Amino acid sequence: MRIAKSLKVLAVAGFGVIYGVGAAGCQSFPHREMPASKASIFDERTLPKTASPAALPPVTADSTLDCERAKTPIAKDYGNHHDASILEGNATSKYDWYLFVSGKKRELGKGQLYGSNAPSHQDESWHLIDAKYRVARHHGVDDSIKIGKNYFAFLEGKIFWTDLNLEDASEKWKVVGSFPSGIDDVGAYFMEGHLHLFGEYGRFLDKPDGISIAHYKATYNETKNVFENWELVSTEQLNPNTRPNPSSNPDGVVWGVGDASLAEIDSKFYMLIDMETMSLPYRVGLWVSEKIDSGYEFAGIVMEPEAGGDGWLNFRVQDAEFLIRDESIFVFANWLNVDGNIDGNPRAKSLRGKKSRTVGGYQCFVKPVSNAVQ
Repeated sequence: MRIAKSLKVLAVAGFGVIYGVGAAGCQSFPHREMPASKASIFDERTLPKTASPAALPPVTADSTLDCERAKTPIAKDYGNHHDASILEGNATSKYDWYLFVSGKKRELGKGQLYGSNAPSHQDESWHLIDAKYRVARHHGVDDSIKIGKNYFAFLEGKIFWTDLNLEDASEKWKVVGSFPSGIDDVGAYFMEGHLHLFGEYGRFLDKPDGISIAHYKATYNETKNVFENWELVSTEQLNPNTRPNPSSNPDGVVWGVGDASLAEIDSKFYMLIDMETMSLPYRVGLWVSEKIDSGYEFAGIVMEPEAGGDGWLNFRVQDAEFLIRDESIFVFANWLNVDGNIDGNPRAKSLRGKKSRTVGGYQCFVKPVSNAVQ
């Protein structure tokens, strides 16, 4: 498996991932063969017993990801953890990599900043730097990217910037622009001088989702350090709502989607998105394309809740975010437990009632899809 780098950045995007690199080159990633028993990633036996799963789009991609989660989350001690962002450090930074986890809404944007010189999906590889880190006085950061020494964060329609080392930048980010209205929960990807912004589009019934993923493109003005000349590429860069409609849904909307994260692996673009129905809690779906702006094919559900247990994610998993390091693929997502009894430990309650929302990691491997629909 190989992953391409642009001349300026290796781009990984989503709820906050794009990082700068030096010269052009390529990387090799480990493959994993798919055993017959795992040819279908989506296993209905793992769904909550009360859910009526809607029909998934047909799996047409020829590759997918097999993801193994860590046993314990990274961020678990500060309440409402969600929306992870991954950024690479600068030459003078204390750490090589940084993980920002958005926090409680009532604390107006305060979250946690972690650092690591050897990042992985395991919690022990990350070190807490600041438990009250703030980019802006908003609920959370949708996404963040790095271009050269410049960091950009996207939230609430605005673009924030800093060129400080991340550990020194809390509450020192400045507004330098905005992005088009009509899209939300955006994921950013920088390639060949252009910013690609993917966001949920439309309204999925009464839930906070879109019905498709839209794609905007902008030019990066390096002199002014701003994004300009915004162009709408598509309001349906990918759309899972292509199957015949169930009788209970006359408008044809089956899946709500959002929170895109993109990585280029083996010269293909892998996009993770949230997917849910009115009765089926969030899980993470994968789409794959050979082009950034067209042809995304469904590759299955790659992260889903572990229903019926006492674990950290017994209700839903969402907001997945890529981190590509050397020859490893890591993903971070938020997990929701709804009974407050984490592996027999009631201490983990962090939301109202008995709910607990944390951020945990996965290590993923590319696998072929042997039963893709042609």
